Amino acid sequence: MLAEITLPVLIIYPVATLLVGKILSLNFQRQRASRERERLLAVLESSLNEIYLFHPNTLRFEYVNAAALRNLGYSWEQMRTMTPVNIKPEYNLATFRELIQPLLKGQTP
Repeated sequence: MLAEITLPVLIIYPVATLLVGKILSLNFQRQRASRERERLLAVLESSLNEIYLFHPNTLRFEYVNAAALRNLGYSWEQMRTMTPVNIKPEYNLATFRELIQPLLKGQTP
């Protein structure tokens, strides 16, 4: 009877150890990624420079830091409905898309 109980436990034990190890590793990676994300956000928010992040297809702003909001005088709710063309009247959609095309292709200036 002991052999019947011990055998499945011995077979399952390495698998369970592997799964627990993977779960702990994934949890650690998520926590680390979360800390890095928070640190990056703190850097962006504390910058005195205006920082804008926009979606490459819609061009709508996805992030605008506090300095940009302060300098432009818009709220985040207003900015999230806007694109760079709305704050840079010297560009239209076509000329702005042409300007960012090298970036979208992964090319550097």
